[in-house]
Amino acid sequence: MLAAVALFVLALVAAARLHLSLPVGRRAAADALQAVISNEIPGSMRIGEIDELRTDYVRARDVVFTTPEGEEALRFRRIELDPDVRRFVREGAIAVRRARIEGAMLYMIEREGEDGLGLERAFDDDDDRGSEGEDQGRGITLDLANVAFQDLDSEWRVGDAPEFHLDDASGLARFYTDDQGRIAMRFDRIRAEARTEGLPMNVRADIERASGRIRTGWRQLGLFEMRIAVLGSDIDLDLHLVDGEGGVRPRLQTDAEPGSLGMFAMFGVELVTTIAGAPDAVQLDDEDAGPDDDEESK
Repeated sequence: MLAAVALFVLALVAAARLHLSLPVGRRAAADALQAVISNEIPGSMRIGEIDELRTDYVRARDVVFTTPEGEEALRFRRIELDPDVRRFVREGAIAVRRARIEGAMLYMIEREGEDGLGLERAFDDDDDRGSEGEDQGRGITLDLANVAFQDLDSEWRVGDAPEFHLDDASGLARFYTDDQGRIAMRFDRIRAEARTEGLPMNVRADIERASGRIRTGWRQLGLFEMRIAVLGSDIDLDLHLVDGEGGVRPRLQTDAEPGSLGMFAMFGVELVTTIAGAPDAVQLDDEDAGPDDDEESK
């Protein structure tokens, strides 16, 4: 009897593996996964194609996260994942040990009449924002660790600041659920080209290094420490994205000479008092900045 049961289970496993190796099986798996994740976020997720699907490796194309209005917030053109199956079995977590992304587009756009940036609207309910300190998560646990990315472009339209683009960015990232149940992203070793659009004199700059975080649902939405090369000068600065009643506003903190930062003030970026230190040392207020990163990583 036990031998018959074992053979039956092995046959089911073999059939499942064979099914997932076929296009129809991969499409069914993609539909199931995007339905599960779309049910957990205010926006939705679409998977264009899964080219390869095993328990220890996934390769997919055109993975898109959209806002509730159907507007793209984040797109991965090509992504490879090494899933952490044990965490899925133990915790129900969607987790990977490492990932590689080639080609991506991030939209940090604040639309008139809408609450928050596109990325926030895709991942966080309106009712969740502004209620820091309470667990507002929908139940999904996400942890995409050790994500190496290249050829990432992003478009930023925030408050009264000019349209801003990051082109051909590369670096490391982690996408995860923080201890309040909100989506968070950490970035490190970023290199990219930056440019403005729609100004009488647009500016181009090389981002020589940058690190920081984006945390949806918190007043301090984003915080980045970076060194940029612009107009022949190297400048170290901290960039804050602050989400308040008037919408999202950028703020800069730096130890550069005030005269060298005049162009940022012209672009609608608020210049505030210099505070030395790494990104985690530069915060507005403890209650606005969100949970400590040490707590998040537990």
